[in-house]
Amino acid sequence: MREKIFTLFVLFTILNVFGQKVNATANIFVVYQAQLKESKDYESRSYPKVALLIGKDFSFSCDDGLLGKFYEGYIPESSNLNSAVIYNIDKIIYYKNSTYTELLYPVMDFKLGYLEKYNIKWKILPKFKIINGSNCQMATTEKYGRNWTAYFSSDYSFPYGPYKFSGLPGLIMEIFDEKDDYHFTVISIQNKKVAINFDADNYKILTKKKFLEAEYNLKYTLNSYPPMEEGEFKKEMEEMIETIKKKGNNPIELEPFD
Repeated sequence: MREKIFTLFVLFTILNVFGQKVNATANIFVVYQAQLKESKDYESRSYPKVALLIGKDFSFSCDDGLLGKFYEGYIPESSNLNSAVIYNIDKIIYYKNSTYTELLYPVMDFKLGYLEKYNIKWKILPKFKIINGSNCQMATTEKYGRNWTAYFSSDYSFPYGPYKFSGLPGLIMEIFDEKDDYHFTVISIQNKKVAINFDADNYKILTKKKFLEAEYNLKYTLNSYPPMEEGEFKKEMEEMIETIKKKGNNPIELEPFD
């Protein structure tokens, strides 16, 4: 499958560049330890690593296990995507020119994405702590139906962080919501050049609403499976899908249009 070629897929955030091949270089490689409570019905948590690649004017964030599928020679520390543990951050997210491009990891032959303008408003507070050897300052925001607390470090003058969090005067070293359902903490920062190449020909860009509808259908219905006859096997598959749905019913974006 073309998805398995050893290349990082990165999507430009302006529609008129689609159909072009994009080449860029990341110079900073950040890894976060994530703690995720993705279900309202189960107490279990998942603990993936999340990678953040930073270039001159862009950032690229995805699960460490997903990065390993596209970055030649990279051996991921986590393999959560392979074990179907992650339900809500299993995407690659590209940020450039104040716009996010969220690209759903290809499911079968479906390659989908959407664009979202950056609009996070931070409140910076006079509270500090040390994270990974760096002095960090607190900031808070309300976004996607959750109240978030972040700690950023001006030791690293990059306004980026995991998932879609950015816009602070320094790298986000830690961020978590008030219920601690989603928690990301930096565990390593490396000066490392990574060549990024992306061919956007095969990805369809939707509105966010249509994207979320399609994502739901692909993950939580039988629509992404071959047609099945009525019977015991189909019933078992429907029960499996319902279990998967419950394990992912606490998304990071409770209010995706906030």
